[in-house]
Amino acid sequence: MAREPVSREDQREASMSKDSLLARRDYLRLGAATAAVVTSGAALTGVAGAANEHRGIGFDRVVDAVDDLGMDASGSDPIDSALGSALESGTLIRFPEGEFRVTDDFYIGDTSNVGILGAGSGSTTFVFDSGYNAEFFKASGGTDVLLEGFALDTTASHNTAVNLTVRVDDGLEIHDIEWLGFTPNAANFVANLVPYVETVDGVGHASGVKMAGGGVEGTYPDRTSGVFIGTAHLGEIICTDFHIEEMGSTAFSARGRKGAIKIEDSYFANNDNSSIRIGGNQHPSKESWAKNCTVVADADLVDHLDSDEEYGNTDLIRVGGGQEEVHGVIIEDCTLEYRSHPRGAFSRAAIARPSFSENGAFTVRGCTIAIDADGVPAIKATDATSSVPADVTVTDTHITGSVSQTNADAAIYAEDSDGTTIENICMSLPNLDTGVLIENSTDCEITSSDIYTAGEATKFVDSNVATSDITNDGACRVPGESDDSTDDSTDDSTTDDSTTDDSTTDGSTDGSTDDSTTDDSTTDDTTSDTEGLPNSLRLTGKGTSTNYRFTVSEQLKADPQVSDLESWDDISGSTADGWVTSESNVDSYAFSGSVTDFEFVEGDATVELNGKVVDPSTLGSTDDSTSDGSTDDSTDGSTDGSTDDTTDGSTDGSTDDSTTDGSTDDTTDGSTDGSTDDTTDGSTDDTHTVSISGTGTSTNYRFTVSGDLAAESDANDLESWDDITESTADGWVTTASNVDTYEFTGDIVEFEFVEGEGTVEVDGEVVDPSALGLSRTLRIVGYDGGTTATYEVTTSGSIRATSDGDAAATSTVEDAIIDGSHSYEFGGDISYFSLDGDAEVYVDGRQVDPDALANGELVAYENLLVVDGSANNGKTKYQFAVTGEVARSPDLGSAETEDVISGGTVVGSVKGDVDGYRFTGNIVTLDVNGSASVEFGTAEDGN
Repeated sequence: MAREPVSREDQREASMSKDSLLARRDYLRLGAATAAVVTSGAALTGVAGAANEHRGIGFDRVVDAVDDLGMDASGSDPIDSALGSALESGTLIRFPEGEFRVTDDFYIGDTSNVGILGAGSGSTTFVFDSGYNAEFFKASGGTDVLLEGFALDTTASHNTAVNLTVRVDDGLEIHDIEWLGFTPNAANFVANLVPYVETVDGVGHASGVKMAGGGVEGTYPDRTSGVFIGTAHLGEIICTDFHIEEMGSTAFSARGRKGAIKIEDSYFANNDNSSIRIGGNQHPSKESWAKNCTVVADADLVDHLDSDEEYGNTDLIRVGGGQEEVHGVIIEDCTLEYRSHPRGAFSRAAIARPSFSENGAFTVRGCTIAIDADGVPAIKATDATSSVPADVTVTDTHITGSVSQTNADAAIYAEDSDGTTIENICMSLPNLDTGVLIENSTDCEITSSDIYTAGEATKFVDSNVATSDITNDGACRVPGESDDSTDDSTDDSTTDDSTTDDSTTDGSTDGSTDDSTTDDSTTDDTTSDTEGLPNSLRLTGKGTSTNYRFTVSEQLKADPQVSDLESWDDISGSTADGWVTSESNVDSYAFSGSVTDFEFVEGDATVELNGKVVDPSTLGSTDDSTSDGSTDDSTDGSTDGSTDDTTDGSTDGSTDDSTTDGSTDDTTDGSTDGSTDDTTDGSTDDTHTVSISGTGTSTNYRFTVSGDLAAESDANDLESWDDITESTADGWVTTASNVDTYEFTGDIVEFEFVEGEGTVEVDGEVVDPSALGLSRTLRIVGYDGGTTATYEVTTSGSIRATSDGDAAATSTVEDAIIDGSHSYEFGGDISYFSLDGDAEVYVDGRQVDPDALANGELVAYENLLVVDGSANNGKTKYQFAVTGEVARSPDLGSAETEDVISGGTVVGSVKGDVDGYRFTGNIVTLDVNGSASVEFGTAEDGN
């Protein structure tokens, strides 16, 4: 096992026992002090006060340092003699505001009920001469020792250092003390503050301790710590409101494994070696912990580093323990931020359990961790000893940041950590490949967690890990944010009535003159906040972090009836700026007027306007399709004078036959007037027109249709150089006034500009010529060694095999497949589908549920799971279950037919290969036994 270099903490702790603390100089000073007390005892007794208790410690007498003891408060004359004479059992020395010069050190042995009480760290200051390097105050033994309310000024020089050592059996009280100045590596002590409670039942308290003057010089292990508590500590010390920055060695080294140490409500920044070093303990009833602390590494916050100095290791929290500990250490409700490396620094992790000593179990609970610096994992627990429990427990913890690689190849790493539990964590690390890596560990579990990374959610090597309820939304808490802001829950019960009136969704012509699309039945007391806002805009994530921004012409509010906005969603006037991720992450707004501007700043999402999915690129156009009763200026050529609110499907009393069949108009303006006019691809049997006009240059076009083709009789005559051969046209245009128009049935199956470019209109609508033709794809994939599968496909347009581009397109194909794949291109929609046998189906590049397709629904598998055993020849068995449907995915892996799928449950194995699956819903359980890695993702993440 690797060993940490022996530090001054270890070397000096061995020399800090009670028996060795009284040096020759201490004996000589003690004799002089005793003589002084004998001569002045009567005076001290005579000034005893009435209120002689402070922080639970009773004193026989309270004396004033200036009025009673004659000390100089100007900082000129040393106070050594008077202070040494007064430090005796039963005495509290009060120091008023002022500066008090100290040139000696003071050892009080096992004196009890003794204290120094200043007027506050900003008022009472002990000043030390340049080169002073000693324990200003040292107690060893006794009980009830108080130090409070003063500063220690070592600013006289860079090599001035001062220590307080308080080792008592019980009753340690240290409060409101600040070290002013640099802490040099030449200090004659292990740390600035050394507090011990040396009986099991003893208790100590420390608060308001500050060290922020710097201390990084030289190299480890020759640097000085801020606070050191060693193995002689047996009781309990509760430390609150500490503030320590830029120490040369560990800011708070709580290395005593026998007693309990509690660090609470404290701040640490840019400390070398580590900011907090704490482990489990052997106390019979009390735990050790760090709670509600903020720990930071950020190069921009370093103020006291000399130009020729640099950091070494900057772990934020280093976990110790071991040696048959009773209690593992707890890290709870802490905020850990590793933003950047201080000069010269590296780090094992934000929370590190190193392998150089017997370090044991620990718990991380309710923490918020942000990692932006590369190389740094959030939690790294390595090579634990087998002699103590070494389980790692991480619960209710959120991890975010821009880190792209770590020294552990994951954000959370646990090695030799049997019984590790990771539960209810949220991880959003879009640049990092792996979320959780567990090695050489058994009986582990990962449950109810959201893990969003660029690659694998989890990876297991020679480990047994049970996994359940894993998602990858990535909507996690960040530092400074409360738990409440990450609640992505939405109430779907209100969405069915909050959009359109029943009379407006079926294209019926009941003569109604109601131009509003909102059902009055949904307006009750719960919607008063959005009363008078008739329109709704709803955004739903697709699995990636998406930033949207839009503006409306009038009033805008959040719609709490659908979903609560999160803290990162903002409404400023009539503009909203927000984020969504997964399908469960919905942001909904109510507004009046129209949408005047809309954009996706980043990512993509589903947009619903008044309950209907719309193309977001059409929002903000001149089409006032916002159900506000305005006139639709669409280009569909209607002349019925109706007031057609085209996006909500409502009817206006028009008797136009084209609006009575209930079908959906896929025109480019998004209107749904009930016609069967699929104008962008001509995908019905009715006659359609296509016009090509010039743009100023000689342009040669060529296109083919699946039905009949002729020149339009009412349009400009074709020129002699324009030709129709069966169902193919080949012609030329030049200027905008030069228009060639054709009539056709079926689909445009091919279109190209052989030379130049022009404007193309289909049924009077300008279209993108690259979208014409059989632009959609269908692929049927069989399995090696599988059985014959037969299928039949009918489309509303035309379909043909991709490999046979010269073949005539038809509306139906039938075939059989065993292995390999069959690929088709088609126009329109799939109106009929059947599959008998074992094969997978892909539509427009996405794997879809064949059973749903057979029922007329196009349902894509939005999630993926890959079990990768390619890096190891050993066999890994796995089993998982999902809430929705699951299928093998040939494009992700080589899942064999013997890998069994039953309902939503899969049982399989890998050995030197990869199995891939796609599924809907969420993962309920996942058990992996072996060394294969497991990757979760969304359809957007996969191929």
